[in-house]
Amino acid sequence: MSTQRSPGDRTHRLGSHLRDIRDGLGLTLTTAAARLHMSRAALSRLETGSSTAKPKDVAYLLLQYGVTDEVLRKKLMNLAEAPRRQADLIRRFPALQGVGGNIGMELDAAYSHWFHLQFVPRHLQTLDYARAIFASSTLGHQEIQKRIEQRMAHQAAFFGLDDRLRHHAIIPEWVLHQNLGGPVVMAGQLRALIHAVANGKTHLQVLALSQTHPPEIGSSFVVFDFAPGDFSLVMADSLLGARRIEDDSEIGVYKQAWLDLKDASLPQDSSVDKIEQILQQCECRMTA
Repeated sequence: MSTQRSPGDRTHRLGSHLRDIRDGLGLTLTTAAARLHMSRAALSRLETGSSTAKPKDVAYLLLQYGVTDEVLRKKLMNLAEAPRRQADLIRRFPALQGVGGNIGMELDAAYSHWFHLQFVPRHLQTLDYARAIFASSTLGHQEIQKRIEQRMAHQAAFFGLDDRLRHHAIIPEWVLHQNLGGPVVMAGQLRALIHAVANGKTHLQVLALSQTHPPEIGSSFVVFDFAPGDFSLVMADSLLGARRIEDDSEIGVYKQAWLDLKDASLPQDSSVDKIEQILQQCECRMTA
């Protein structure tokens, strides 16, 4: 059965879990509020996600509800602490201010799976490569500069959080052969990809041009997997811009597409060899 989560941020997800626990205990909203020594309206706001539950409030509710499942407790406390983690990120990386709610979600994911049809995924882009992408934009100079700074801050946060392997990217070979920004810019980007694999935080595969039956994938997408037993979601490109997908059946389609791409792409060692070959070609153009 498909589960549609709307709205989908972690505040609402936490509230939904709290409501499910109350329902499982057979408590009405009024009865539960009386047990918790809080108003019915306040409890309703927590359950609907219209107000943010502080970690201490969640710990209190779980205690009063008699929740002893440590996995569930950890999961709900993780959800409750997400706003604080996002605030900490913005303090560490001020350029992330104003990026939007997805930034905390992306950085909080336990693992992410990236496929982009046109460009190197943004977490792996060099500064010069990002500038080359925006070179043809109709945005004003200040707005372009702001977006590039946010992209670089996002990348610094993504790779600076811890030492976990948290990112798997599949890049079509034709993306690596582009002359975006010129050979110097592309050479720098190719070296950065090789370094990203070497630092142990990125798993990288190349979908080779020689692949005779590549999967027919019509858009770029990212699958975010959160803590085991928690949830996954997808961000996919569409004609109307980025689309956030939380329906389980649709997520399943994208996860299968990812597996098909993974199976069709070169293994990581062969992918690095391929990138090094393309880098050599790029360096030859630089000296020609």
